[in-house]
Amino acid sequence: MAAKVLKCDSYVDDVLTGAHTIEEIKSLRNELIMRLKRRGFELRKWPSNDVRLLANLTDICNTELIQLDVTKTQKTLGLQWNVQNDVILYNLHLSQNQSLTYDETYTLLIQMVVLTPDL
Repeated sequence: MAAKVLKCDSYVDDVLTGAHTIEEIKSLRNELIMRLKRRGFELRKWPSNDVRLLANLTDICNTELIQLDVTKTQKTLGLQWNVQNDVILYNLHLSQNQSLTYDETYTLLIQMVVLTPDL
């Protein structure tokens, strides 16, 4: 499972992934730590919207835990993550007077879909 996450859910030095249960994500977390440690990489800066994932993490690896303010969004991979609702937000800035043609609207929508990771 860690190999798939490294291949599909990582970009440069960021891994953005999730699981359906806390047990699944803890298992994945431990597998990622061990797999990368064997190759000389130490994972650090662990943000999570569930404090149970961060429990005992400093015993497993030398890391910096990031406490998230659930009232704010966190920037990740150029997108905004609403921690409290666990949703990814995409900001689109248009001026008030700007009107878009059908083709421009379609292009913007396609860009949002392409830039948004599978959730």
